Amino acid sequence: MDIAAGNRLAVKVLNAASNVWEPLGGNAGNLYLSTGSILQTNGSQLNTSNNHWLAFDSEDRPYVIFSEFSSGGNPFVKRFNGTGWEEVGSGAISTDRAAGVGITIDQSSNTLFVVYLSGAGTAPGLKVLSFSGTAWNVLPFPGDNINGDKNTSVTGTRHSAITLDHDNNPCIAYFNTANNNKATVIRYNRSSSKWELLGVLSGRDVNYINITRSLSGDLYAAFMDIMSLSANASVLRVFKLSAGSTTWTELVHAPAERGVDEPVQNISIAVSAANKEYLAYTKVNSSSVVTPIVR
Repeated sequence: MDIAAGNRLAVKVLNAASNVWEPLGGNAGNLYLSTGSILQTNGSQLNTSNNHWLAFDSEDRPYVIFSEFSSGGNPFVKRFNGTGWEEVGSGAISTDRAAGVGITIDQSSNTLFVVYLSGAGTAPGLKVLSFSGTAWNVLPFPGDNINGDKNTSVTGTRHSAITLDHDNNPCIAYFNTANNNKATVIRYNRSSSKWELLGVLSGRDVNYINITRSLSGDLYAAFMDIMSLSANASVLRVFKLSAGSTTWTELVHAPAERGVDEPVQNISIAVSAANKEYLAYTKVNSSSVVTPIVR
């Protein structure tokens, strides 16, 4: 997000030959994807929700999701076709106001899946869609909750993120207001067309939720956890669900009192081809100096 350009969405790629970041194709006309600001305006409680996200298809073509908040907040997906950016589908994904956007791609078929918080306010409901190649289709929830369980409420949510499991089923991580604002993970089983709970991971309120998958099919969720109302901490926590397992395991940093580090903000997680986990985040010291850290 380019603040100097009115919070427009910009994308650059590293030119390996010149070691310079530049617009795709070396064309300045490919720098900006949005026409206006992508900064969500629902409220400050969603400031740690994603304003954009990027994924690649089987041919390494980048797809980016964002919302045009300067003109209604409607969500768009654009892909780079080799020469320029083009919309996926005919215009906006929907007429919804959409914060907390995310995208993932099943590379076996190049099917797109997106998630966002649908509507105004600071705790809208979740919405998940797939792209068939011609149109966007909603993956409906059975009601306000999945299986009637408040742990899977999908109507009061924040900070949504999406990935695929080892069977290419969409998995959503989000902040669930119906269960003490805890980090919740749900999965859509494409074979049965049913949603199911994968886990409730945090001690209490969470921010900066990320979820990703390794090449071996393991799921990883990372977020900042306040732990409890009395603690009101900012702990970086990471959980792993091995492919085929039903039990999440927390990955901790031995020197830390709890989790990986604290106090933290701005969390991202990725897993390499060698199944090495990488975390990037910021940490504020006692002098209010913000330092980026990679582990």
